[in-house]
Amino acid sequence: MSLPTDSMARKGTPVFYGFLNYFPDAVAEVARLSLAANDKHNPGEPLHWSKEKSNDHADCLVRHLLEHGEIDPDDGFSHTVKVAWRAMALLQMELEAKAEPKSGHDAIVNSAINKVFEDEYERRQQVTADRAEEHTVQIRINNAARMGLTSQLQGVVVPGTYDPKWMRYRSTFAHYDFRITPHDLAEGHAELVTPEEQS
Repeated sequence: MSLPTDSMARKGTPVFYGFLNYFPDAVAEVARLSLAANDKHNPGEPLHWSKEKSNDHADCLVRHLLEHGEIDPDDGFSHTVKVAWRAMALLQMELEAKAEPKSGHDAIVNSAINKVFEDEYERRQQVTADRAEEHTVQIRINNAARMGLTSQLQGVVVPGTYDPKWMRYRSTFAHYDFRITPHDLAEGHAELVTPEEQS
């Protein structure tokens, strides 16, 4: 996995917030295509990418692009999702070709980074499960500027409604309408106010 080893540099590779959170529906559709293709080309085998079976990604990408928005009758998937899959495959192959062989030290570091991501994923899953039934909460805005909000909200406690699907809160306070993400809470830009603090 091509992730930086420096802790500050890792923050410059926001895999969740800069990719998965941008395109959740598209990522899910590409994943479904991967599974269907695996069942077709590797029947009975665990899901994996058989890179040697089709590597003319640029040419395939353009052919699918010419039919974007249409459904491929061969498997029922949109040609557009196949454009996305081929684009990711083309980029992955280019990046792998440019990458230098990993040393033993780098392999250990990358394994540790993977563990960090796995732990964070499990933590978020637990947070989602714990708060799935939670609806309205009170949230204090600690750093309005970093959240892209007006200074009038600095230090203000606002009502928030939790959306378990997107793991974030939404607040409609006065004439404002904004979202509070897990990142805002993790960085301390905002915080949940407990009932004890409210009283």
